[in-house]
Amino acid sequence: MTDKGSGHHYAFKIIPEKRLILEVHAGLTNLESSIAIKKEEVQHELFSSEYNILTDVRALRFNINQRDAHGLFEYVSGRPDITSNKRKVAFLTSESEQVAIATIYKMLHKEDHHRIHVFSTLEYALLWLGTDWSEEQIADELMGLRKKLRP
Repeated sequence: MTDKGSGHHYAFKIIPEKRLILEVHAGLTNLESSIAIKKEEVQHELFSSEYNILTDVRALRFNINQRDAHGLFEYVSGRPDITSNKRKVAFLTSESEQVAIATIYKMLHKEDHHRIHVFSTLEYALLWLGTDWSEEQIADELMGLRKKLRP
């Protein structure tokens, strides 16, 4: 899937039996495309605000500044159907820019119940999320989602 006008490619898969949402992002994102993607995900029939999220942003570039990160935080925080104090969100990153944006987002959420952490390896992201799926199983799922990113 591609958010029209932004060049932000994304795919997600909701796995109810694992209480997990996998997200893969690529291309260039901005505040508007990030909000549009979250709106689409929340409308999915299998979505639950209590499912943990693994967000792979290793192929994503950001056209987002601190003010935009705060705008996304305001949007998410104002939506009880998105947030839950039982949810963990793991950002999987590979570059310093991705770490910086994810960390700003994490810092904005420090006062609420959204538990967010930034990882550079899938192994440690999965350990923190507490999933019983193997690293290989999740890597296969992420690869399948990456294939859906192609226009």
